[in-house]
Amino acid sequence: MKTIELMTCGALFGACTLISAEEKPKRSPGPPREVPAEVLAKFDKDGDGKLSKEEREAMREERKAKVLEKFDADGDGELSDAERKTMRDAMKAKREELLKKYDANANGRLDPAEIKAARDAGEEVPDFGGGPGRPKPGGPGGKPPHGGGKPGGPGGPPPQP
Repeated sequence: MKTIELMTCGALFGACTLISAEEKPKRSPGPPREVPAEVLAKFDKDGDGKLSKEEREAMREERKAKVLEKFDADGDGELSDAERKTMRDAMKAKREELLKKYDANANGRLDPAEIKAARDAGEEVPDFGGGPGRPKPGGPGGKPPHGGGKPGGPGGPPPQP
């Protein structure tokens, strides 16, 4: 008798679990980012106008090599904490410089038209986050620009008294 009661309870528990389980909604990836023409010219080996998995990997490897060349002070092929801090500080300074020069609408981030203007002027505009399938800071689902959700910063809680 106890076996039947336990089986019935188990079946009810399982049914309730299945009924209450909700499928997570899929995040909308948003509009696809336009790949700059110079990137396509360099890495789109098959000429189809987009980057395949292998072409993106080649691009990543080249970017990694450039980062190591610029910031790997001890030449060990990896960035130490100090070297990472140097890189972050340099990227932050570059971002602020680009915002000061090209953020025409003063919204704290470079919109696609502003990025295009910077690139047309010969600026190297780093990918400040994001990448295929990942949100950029300030974008939908991304971190807010300037302040990064820190207390007192845009998108963050008010500062504690």
